Amino acid sequence: MLHRRLLAPALAVVLAVTGALALGGSVQPAGAAVDVAESYAAPAAAPSTTDLLRGTYTARQGRLSGTRKPKIINVKRPQIVGTPSVRGTVKATPGRWNPKNVTVRYHWYLGSQQLKSTNRVLAVRPSWVGKRLQVSVVAVKRGYQKATVASRRSAKVSLPSLAPSAPLGLIGRPTVGRTLKVRLGSWGAKGVSFSITWKSNRATVGTGKRYRLAPSDRGHRVRAVVKAAKRGYDSGRASTPSVRVS
Repeated sequence: MLHRRLLAPALAVVLAVTGALALGGSVQPAGAAVDVAESYAAPAAAPSTTDLLRGTYTARQGRLSGTRKPKIINVKRPQIVGTPSVRGTVKATPGRWNPKNVTVRYHWYLGSQQLKSTNRVLAVRPSWVGKRLQVSVVAVKRGYQKATVASRRSAKVSLPSLAPSAPLGLIGRPTVGRTLKVRLGSWGAKGVSFSITWKSNRATVGTGKRYRLAPSDRGHRVRAVVKAAKRGYDSGRASTPSVRVS
């Protein structure tokens, strides 16, 4: 039997060449002493096409991963809550998502223009009158693909309407020869101007804050119709209860 040290040079060449070709290693010089048991390692089996597609093949320096993250599913669409009126606010609901406990981000749009605001609550500006709002909600969660869903468009942005905070009323005794006066109350804004028309049954009989009851009003029902106006607001209209004149 040939001595192990006599065979080592030849074996080293064969193994070094084989390992270099299979594993990208280097060829050892023919004269180098090699311990066969310590130097030889069988080359890894080449990955199959199926393994590569599935992302299950583990390379020596890393792992090929072809697995896609699961999607976040929208269960209930986000909504815009509130009337889009100037000087008012609207609020976005986050919607419902599967899985739960996602993190959401808000992106507001005025028509096709994206606004800078990313808050859940949006203050409505005068320059937006006549346009519609929309909010897009982005849901993110670690380990999942992010999802984006937009709300339906809002009604057109409008000017705020003037309206009395309490029912209007008449002050005075409804008797011929006496004077009635309108109790205007508050209309939700300062500096409101009023236009008042007096009605006796259906006929217009006077204007202004006061009206002196005439003999022709006897037996009729008298009331005052009030119109309110202010720049930057939609005009308001309200009527007092009617009273029968004696």
